[in-house]
Amino acid sequence: MKNNIISKLFKKLAAAAAIVLAFILLLSLAGSYGRYRTKENTRELVIEHLEFLNESIENEEYDRILELEGVQKQNFWKNDEESLIIEYFCKGAGIASAGTYAGFYYTSEDQPVGYEGTASNFTKEKNGWRWEEKNGDNYEYTERIAAHWYYYEAGF
Repeated sequence: MKNNIISKLFKKLAAAAAIVLAFILLLSLAGSYGRYRTKENTRELVIEHLEFLNESIENEEYDRILELEGVQKQNFWKNDEESLIIEYFCKGAGIASAGTYAGFYYTSEDQPVGYEGTASNFTKEKNGWRWEEKNGDNYEYTERIAAHWYYYEAGF
């Protein structure tokens, strides 16, 4: 009788563990899919409005880009007399010390730059460039969408 009860209890625990494991796996896949969708949505936004984006930059009307649905914030940097970097934030999740930020940026140099206009030691990865903090979990990923326009994702 005791063996039968232990056997039933073990089966219930194994089933519960399998359900929890499946749930964790689904959450992980959902997070990856969400990042993929953010990148694809940002890419589509830039490509669909490329003429508008380029005109806004050419006419130095950088704030006009904030009129686009999904564009929430703008940051502007001039790293030197010639270089112009304008970053547009589209989506974020988490809190400051554990957040992920995504959007697109314009760079007059048409070279990948780090989050908030910083110089990063990127390494080439598939279609873009990645930087990862040594002994930490901070990372940046950037990918060219069109001439001078790049997608970015930064995690902290």
